[in-house]
Amino acid sequence: MKNILVFMFFLILALSFSVVNVMAANSQYLTNEIAAAVPTATSNPTPTPTPAPLKIIVPIEKMAKEIPWLPLDEKSIPVTTFIAINSAVEPFDDPLVRKAFSLAIDRQRISDGEKVRGNNSSVPATSFIPPQMLGLDLYKAVGLDFDPKAAKAALTEAGFADLSKFPKVEIVFYEKSIDLVKAYQEMWKTALGVEVTLVPVKSGSELNKYIEEKKPGLSILGVWIADYIDPHNFTFDTFLHPDTPYPQFIDKKFEDLVAKAETAVNNPSERQILYVEAEKILCETGVFVIPVTHAITAK
Repeated sequence: MKNILVFMFFLILALSFSVVNVMAANSQYLTNEIAAAVPTATSNPTPTPTPAPLKIIVPIEKMAKEIPWLPLDEKSIPVTTFIAINSAVEPFDDPLVRKAFSLAIDRQRISDGEKVRGNNSSVPATSFIPPQMLGLDLYKAVGLDFDPKAAKAALTEAGFADLSKFPKVEIVFYEKSIDLVKAYQEMWKTALGVEVTLVPVKSGSELNKYIEEKKPGLSILGVWIADYIDPHNFTFDTFLHPDTPYPQFIDKKFEDLVAKAETAVNNPSERQILYVEAEKILCETGVFVIPVTHAITAK
């Protein structure tokens, strides 16, 4: 596994957040079998949005019965921009707080800014695995979309109606992405009333040291670029591998789903369903990461 930090990619992101446009979303309907497999909240303490129709990106018939299940095109490599959460530290040990911070991010605004700077492949993301890799577009069907009122309500439900009691929150990041992170900071301040402290650093070693020693609640280590085209790369490799650079979390159901998907190579349909369920835990009910955009890059 390798973690590829793309400085120029982030520089483009960082310069582009003064422009906000409204884009129309296109939807195609998935078969009833897969749509029915998208999990719905039952006993989870945090309410979840009503699932939207899913868009098929790659027909399941094209998936190989192995890992990776699709070939890598070095001219069209999927990328996810996201905010990492350390769920082991206060206040992010509460899923309601994690949910509030995710709901406060205007993904469309971020994506529109990327397009203005020339990244026409950018789209807002509510899930972590890129659509070209999963074969499905889970945007607004799984995960949390921008909803400032719901964000504030989640924070209040978590017991923080009085923000004077809210713990200090830091986000550590490479200094080249300062404008991007300032956009996030403004969104959290506007929707939640929370002032997030920015901690810019100059190098990877400095960033890793800060995360290890200070344990900030939020961090941006870079963007995750596909090493190979299979959801295993954006689940196990990113969050569960012993050498992951991202704050690890413990969620037995997520781990079990990823492990089961790894062994179900002879049944791509089953694997896809398992990864949809894992995404729901990762980005919606557990909110262990905040996906922001998906895009395409080249080596």
